[in-house]
Amino acid sequence: MATKPTARRVPYAEKLKDPRWQKKRLEVMERDGFACRDCLDDKSTLNVHHCHYSKGDPWDTDSKFLMTLCEDCHATRGVWEQSIKESIGEICALSKPNGVKFLSSIIDTVRDIKTSGGSAHISVSNGVKSV
Repeated sequence: MATKPTARRVPYAEKLKDPRWQKKRLEVMERDGFACRDCLDDKSTLNVHHCHYSKGDPWDTDSKFLMTLCEDCHATRGVWEQSIKESIGEICALSKPNGVKFLSSIIDTVRDIKTSGGSAHISVSNGVKSV
């Protein structure tokens, strides 16, 4: 009986050398003016950061989830985003309705910001959002 060949899993570092990622990376850097979006540094080594990973390969991620960052900001943002993910996980694990109200408030505020093109400060007290 013939054995089915197994697919070779390509390491992430190898995927970053793929021409499809290199093209997407260049497009993002061009969009961002070849400068860090957090500190505006345009002299240091730049990286393209995935704010969100889509299923599939790095180049499959929608450009709205990619941003140019210098190496220092990239490291800082990685720690910051991990902390946010852990906090959201803790909120989701709450069995109280306030956890759901709080997450709904955050989602609504993000939608408001995207719609208005502005910024907002989230303050939630007793499940009531003020922006």
